[in-house]
Amino acid sequence: MIPRIFKNISIALLLLGAFSFDNATSAMNNLRTQSCDCSKTFEELIGKLESNYVGLALITDTVRLAKYDSLKRTYLSSSKNISADTCTQHLDDFLSFFEDGHLSVFEFPKADSLTLARTHRFLQDEARELADIAELAKDSSDAIVGLWSDGASIFRIVKNQSYFDAYVVKSKSSDAIIGSLKLRLTKTGNEYRGNYYPYNFNARYLRGGIYKENRALRMTSLKWDRVHSETDTLRNIRTPRIKKIDEENTLLTLPSFSVDRRDFRAFLKENDKLLKSTSHLIIDIRGNAGGNSIYFPLIRYFATHDIRSKQGYVLASDDNRTYFKKRIGFGYSKSYSPLLKRMKKNGEVVDGPKYPNRKFSMAMNSIFRVSILMDDGSASAAESFVLHAKGASFKVATFGSASRGMIDFTSVNSLLLKNSGNQNIYFRYPTGTLHQEVMENGFNKTGILPDNPIPEGENKIQYIIDYYQ
Repeated sequence: MIPRIFKNISIALLLLGAFSFDNATSAMNNLRTQSCDCSKTFEELIGKLESNYVGLALITDTVRLAKYDSLKRTYLSSSKNISADTCTQHLDDFLSFFEDGHLSVFEFPKADSLTLARTHRFLQDEARELADIAELAKDSSDAIVGLWSDGASIFRIVKNQSYFDAYVVKSKSSDAIIGSLKLRLTKTGNEYRGNYYPYNFNARYLRGGIYKENRALRMTSLKWDRVHSETDTLRNIRTPRIKKIDEENTLLTLPSFSVDRRDFRAFLKENDKLLKSTSHLIIDIRGNAGGNSIYFPLIRYFATHDIRSKQGYVLASDDNRTYFKKRIGFGYSKSYSPLLKRMKKNGEVVDGPKYPNRKFSMAMNSIFRVSILMDDGSASAAESFVLHAKGASFKVATFGSASRGMIDFTSVNSLLLKNSGNQNIYFRYPTGTLHQEVMENGFNKTGILPDNPIPEGENKIQYIIDYYQ
């Protein structure tokens, strides 16, 4: 049985798509000017990439540069036959050549009424009863199968022939439709990719994987955590959590650094007594895909010395100048004003911003040791946290497995590719390097290796506790 709300929306979309022949001609002509031309969009992407991405400017290996040029010609030729709705995937596949997670494209389409109506009919056909969804879930041959939550809804991911489909089974959102399809993925290696269906029916391409021992799903602009049952309480999955394990050990879980800086400070203040009274602080950043550098107030709890800042490289370009100019008013004038003076000639690699050294006082509390637990889902700002924490304290040791490797190139900017039309494809790239030796001594190829690897199958938290006992 199809939910009644589907029928009401269907009527509205059909009315929206009904117009006279003359109006239809005018609308279609207008639509052609707004639609995505993937060939022109790819050319625009290449222009933005080569003008702004310092990672390409620093490549000196002639063999690698030849491979890039060959790949560019291949993708440019094939882009002529790529449809608007698959253009983002085409561009993203091309950018994977650089193996830089900060270098990507993402989309926020605004489809015309006819496309919305088609998507709605597709979702209407794919809607299922909860009993049918539960029956499909019996095939648990892939780790992604099960219950997941974004904090507002609970989804059940099932294996449906060659697809992995996510259906809404519980929600506190008035827009949600129980039994509706929310996500359809295919799998290549350990990566999942496919379409996400927002409540406005503007289907969006995503890619990503599962981390934290298959308990965290992280994809482009999507973060879900595994839940145990459909009756689980819905909560903000990005919010930090703290738990006292015993008299010596306290577990601090940081699912994301994409939380408000003020909220993070308030969380630390609320748990100040517990943090200061523990002797062993275990910080779990598995599946933390990054965000912003909000973590310095936490580092102050266990810092033992100052951090000397390193200087990287920046590629001079109009877009990069605009990026740094916008941030001067956020307390970075002393770092960015001298940088802008160096960025005189487009295409020239210059010394990046010189940030002030981080000064810490020895914290007066009970924290004797800090263990940071990470995995291949720990990326970007989570990796920066690891480097800063270890750089500021001899109390810190890392456990688990190697991090993602998304830290050599930093300070991410996003640019709308204008030829993408109503597909609204954005090019996301890092404006500078972490330090000046990243091409020879970086982390992107290996990730940050843990001081103490933990074997598969072990209870990671208990392993860390037993390691010291």
